[in-house]
Amino acid sequence: MKKSLIVLICICLTALCGCSAENEFTAENHSWKFAYVQSGESGDILYASEESQSVYDGEKVIDLSCTAENGIITITNDSTGEAWKIAYTVNNTLGESTVYDITYNGISGNAAVGKTTYLDESFEYTFVIVIDGYSLCFTD
Repeated sequence: MKKSLIVLICICLTALCGCSAENEFTAENHSWKFAYVQSGESGDILYASEESQSVYDGEKVIDLSCTAENGIITITNDSTGEAWKIAYTVNNTLGESTVYDITYNGISGNAAVGKTTYLDESFEYTFVIVIDGYSLCFTD
């Protein structure tokens, strides 16, 4: 009886902790910083953030921001104010990643959030959006 009660309490605590924990591998609740836009056809980096420009051989600089909330990804060109709204739904959650189905003006694509870990064991969250032959990468 005492053993059953302890097991029941452990199950309840596990369930409560699991339900209250925020999933860090979602598009929401991050401050996404733009890294680059890549051509899916050639693999060339077409645009980069000012911070990333030197890494990508001085490609054109563009200042984009990205938020995700309530099923909408909003990408904004911070220089011009132009914004694009992309609908998203969760396709799958795979351990340390979440994959999304996305749609923009009738064009379908995919997006994913994961964690990039570096040799020095530092890491950052990565949000990659793939649509219409282009990949956009954001980090946090």
